[in-house]
This record gives sequence, C-alpha cells and structure tokens, in this order.
Amino acid sequence: MILILIGLLSLCSLSVSQYYVYHFINESKSWEDAQCFCRENYSDLATVESMTDMKTLLKTGDGAEAWIGLNNRAPGEKDKREWHWSLPGVEFNKEQEAWKDDEQHDYGGLENCVYVDSSKKWSDAGCEVPRCFICYNTTSGPFITYNDCKNWTAAQHFCRDQHTDLISGPDQLNQMEIGTKSCTCGNNQWWIGLSRDTWVWSDGSKSSFRKWSINDPLLNKSFTDDNKNCVKVGPQRTFIRDYCNQTRPFICYDNPFILVKENKTWEEALYYCRRNHRDLAWFIDHTHLKNMAQQRAKVADSDAVWVGLHYTCFLEAWIWVNGHYVSDTNENWKVPGESQCGVAGAMERDGDNKWVKRNSKETLNFICVR
Repeated sequence: MILILIGLLSLCSLSVSQYYVYHFINESKSWEDAQCFCRENYSDLATVESMTDMKTLLKTGDGAEAWIGLNNRAPGEKDKREWHWSLPGVEFNKEQEAWKDDEQHDYGGLENCVYVDSSKKWSDAGCEVPRCFICYNTTSGPFITYNDCKNWTAAQHFCRDQHTDLISGPDQLNQMEIGTKSCTCGNNQWWIGLSRDTWVWSDGSKSSFRKWSINDPLLNKSFTDDNKNCVKVGPQRTFIRDYCNQTRPFICYDNPFILVKENKTWEEALYYCRRNHRDLAWFIDHTHLKNMAQQRAKVADSDAVWVGLHYTCFLEAWIWVNGHYVSDTNENWKVPGESQCGVAGAMERDGDNKWVKRNSKETLNFICVR
C-alpha cells in the first residue's frame, strides 16, 4: 500500500492538457471535410485548451497552415456571444458578475472586452483601445501595469509571455489592490481577462483558450461580417481566421484514453497501464476529459471499468493516481457516503457512467491513459 501511495503522489505535477494526442493530416480539405475525416478516423478536429497544447499543436503541424476545430457558430449575431475568461480552466459564472451600472451595452459598436477601474467593477469596451492591464502570475499573484498601454489582445500576449495570463476569475480579481494607483493611459482603467465571442470548438469542448493575432478578430469591429468563420494555425503561431471552403491540411486529435478489455484487479490494472501506456485514467473534474473516458467505458465488456481512483486507509481519503484528492460526496459518485479499506473507484458502463465503489480485488475492464 505504501509503495502504491508513493507512486500516486509522484505524479502530482502532471498537466491535464498533456493528454491530447494530435495528428497532422497532410491532405488538403475544406474545414467541413476535415471535420468529417477527423470524426471518422480519430476523435475530432483539434481542440486547444492551454499554451502547452498550443506548443504541441504547432510542433505537430511543423509550421504548416492547418485547420483546427474552432469555428464561428453564429457570425453576425451579437446576442449569441458568450463571456469567457482568458485563463484556461476558469469558467465564467453569471452569479459572480460584477458589472457597473448600464454596462454590457455595446454603445461604441462591438464591445467584447472588459476593463476595471479603481472600483473593481466591470465595464465592456471595444478591444482596440490601448489601456493598462493586469496580469496574473501563479507564483506572485496580480501584476498591475502603470506605464504600458496595449489593446486587449496585445495585453493578453504580453501576460502569457511574461507571466501566466491576464487576470481571470473572481478569486484572482479579489486579490487586486488597485486603491489610488493610476494608469498613464488615462482614465485609470485596466484590462482584465474577460472577453466574449461566438466561437466554438468542433467537439463541443468548453475550452476558452484563444490565441488570436494582435489585430484579429476581437479588435476588428467588422470581423463578424467577412465570412472568415473557420480557424487555421501556421507560421504565425496564432489563430488565424479563414474562409471555410479553402482547402488545406488539418490537425485531428485522438481520444487520450484506451479501453483494455481484459479483466484485472485494480492493482493489476494499475501496473498494466504503467507498463504498457502511461497510467490508469484520471481526469479530476475536467468535464471534457471525463466525457472522453465515458466514450470508452460505454463499450466495455464488464459492467464497470477501473479508473485511477483509489481509497487509501493511510490517509482516509480518495485519491487519483496523479495525487489529487476527491471528495467522498462528489456529484460524480453514484452512491456517496462512507468508504472503507480495500475499495477502489470504477466508472459504470451504462447510464450516466457514474463512479462506483468496488472491491479492489474484483476483476474488471479498465481505462488507461496514453
């Protein structure tokens, strides 16, 4: 048990986003035909969830201009825009909105980006206006600029290059101490990492990650009307809009999870995955990865499949194989409640694929991660 626990905790630093498996397809197709090809042969056109993914994606394509899975679902329809935070993994929650009175109004045309003043209240504005901005660094917290004036997208590029990202989400914003600080751009206004658009990923992912070039599209007030509704990547190392009927290579991604249709105990499954792949599947509360694991579970030969979730009596806690703790009342459990020694976590094959607590000596199919 102690040896297994050491193995679990040694994986704490692994990133969820490292699990995307990208494939560059050197065949020229329109965006829609590329989408069909990826869905038939892999999982879908490439989704990007972080800068780590972006670097992997660009390396996979080796600089070629290639379609990815981002497309404009509602060009020209302002009411279909959705707000999202710049930092991947931070979800926008309407219940935590902090708008100034009469904001979200588009008075100056398309106003898709958000700034704060000394009151810390949100105001929407055109993204092209140079303002000071607030970065966030995961090690040092908020970094407020005073003399550097950039448009919203340029500010995002700066923050990602020099820190982590534009400040994103209520938890980070609550750490700000603007007080009487002044911004040399005038009006004492700072960009934050909140913007809105009508772009969606082909596979339905809720990823908020965008890496537009500095002048496109949030800064271009007419971008919704030029019919460039699909996205490519290439030598520019950014997202570039283009006409969807253009033909070019493309990048697919594959489901990072592998179903092994052999019945093994939880510990046998753990060792099998570590010898032949990477590890037993884990996905914390990452909805997109959980959905991909569910796709694998639905075709299992056993009524449930082992995943990398284990109850350790030593810590009296449920732990993923990457070291993350899981509450015993997490909504993914089929039956929450007390746990006992000798049980491990499995995902049901049928229904909503809920997690169930099974005797770790039972033999089940299992899911590995590449």
